[in-house]
Amino acid sequence: MRPKLFTFSPLSASLTGFLSNATGATWTLTATSVADGLAHLVTIRNDSATDHSAKTITLVGTDAEGNAQTETLAAPGTSATVTSTKYFKTLTSATPSATIGADTFDIGWSAVAVTQVYPV
Repeated sequence: MRPKLFTFSPLSASLTGFLSNATGATWTLTATSVADGLAHLVTIRNDSATDHSAKTITLVGTDAEGNAQTETLAAPGTSATVTSTKYFKTLTSATPSATIGADTFDIGWSAVAVTQVYPV
């Protein structure tokens, strides 16, 4: 059997890669995937001095294998950032449980990434 070589070039973390300055109760992502084709942890940063940690944010997308997945996170507190525990190859929506009013959140990804599984 011939060896197979896989090369990956993970992108750096981006605080605003999916959406910059999300506000209100409905958010429309400006990007739904990371250009490197890998699955990344999603980050959500609260840009305001208001504590939104009593709210939740539901992330919907796909994992590294392309399987549908959902994760619900507690929204970030005052000027804080929360990170998903699941890796998302695509992120199709991020929905808050309640409006954040005029405050703003940034949605991006961490530098930590995974590939799909390659059987050996």
